[in-house]
Parts: sequence; C-alpha cells; structure tokens
Amino acid sequence: MTSETTRFEFRCWPELTSALRRDIETRYNLAPANRRTDIYFPAAHRDDLLIKLRSGSRFDIKACIGWQAPLEIWQVQMASDFPLTPDEQAMLAVIFPDMDCADEPLANPADALRRLGAVAPVRAVEKVRRLSDAGGLRAELTEATCAGIAQWTLAFESASDTQVMDELAALSLGLSRNLSYGAALRHPALFGGALA
Repeated sequence: MTSETTRFEFRCWPELTSALRRDIETRYNLAPANRRTDIYFPAAHRDDLLIKLRSGSRFDIKACIGWQAPLEIWQVQMASDFPLTPDEQAMLAVIFPDMDCADEPLANPADALRRLGAVAPVRAVEKVRRLSDAGGLRAELTEATCAGIAQWTLAFESASDTQVMDELAALSLGLSRNLSYGAALRHPALFGGALA
C-alpha cells in the first residue's frame, strides 16, 4: 500500500509546553532550524489536497488517499519545477477549472500566484522547521506563522504506520487531533479558519 511517495503522516498542533519540548528535543536529534515560506492554495471543494508553492519556487500537490486512524495516508501527486508540463497542467485544470488559461502550463511562480490566486485563497505560511530523519522516520517540530498568527506543529511521517504509532505512544500524543496544513488553515482556533 505504500510507495516511495506514499507516507503515513500525523501532524498535531499542541500547546508546546516546556516539558513536551524537552521530551521532543531529548528523543530526536533535530537539525538546526531552517526557514522557508510555503504558499498554499486551498481548493474549497478538495479538503483531501495540499497544493502549494514550496519555498515560493517549486510546485507541489499531495493527496490524502486514505486514513488508518489516527494516521492519514498521503501521496505525492506532483513535485515540479517550472514551467509545468502539459500533463501536470491538465491535473491542475481538473482541480481549478475556472483558472485563467487552464490548459496553458504555469510558466513560473509569479504566474502561479496570479492565475491560482484568482480562483483560490492564497495563504503564505512562514515556517521555522527543525527536522530529524532517522531509520525511515521523519520527525518535524515547526513554528508556523500565517497572517500574523503563530502556532507550533509536531509531525511524524514514515512508510511504516507502526513506526509513526510508536512515536505517538512514546510522547502520549495518541489522542491529539491529526490536522494537515490544509485543515489547520481552515481551523478557526489555529489560523482563523476563514479562507477568503
């Protein structure tokens, strides 16, 4: 059921207490912080998709293809440099059929912002991320800021559901709500919820 681009994922948005932060920093060898800004284009009718400009330059689409409670199963649909290929543009035109020149491939990030911004909300998320990749498990502790609102997010992903579940148990996070960035951007208690 999993492939190189299919991963079990769990992302929560905890109140980052000093005890939880200490547990995370003790358990994982987190790399020094790196910063980037991702620009999300939430499709109102497609909660199962994450569509974004990664670091403002690379175009990504991920799809949630299922659940194995409490985990989500995500698969990369597109990870592309510009310009998009005709096949990639065709995929995008299905998601955003009202996009200007829907059959003409996006040429560059500015073109993506202009054309997608006309048919979808544009949400820039500044991220200060600390990552650990060990033994097939990615652990991520990130401070994410959108529209002036900052939140902490903790995420785990792996090709192995057992590996992610073991981490949730170790940190007593099994009852936390799993919310992707797309869901968090819509959640009123996290980033205001309204996507205009």
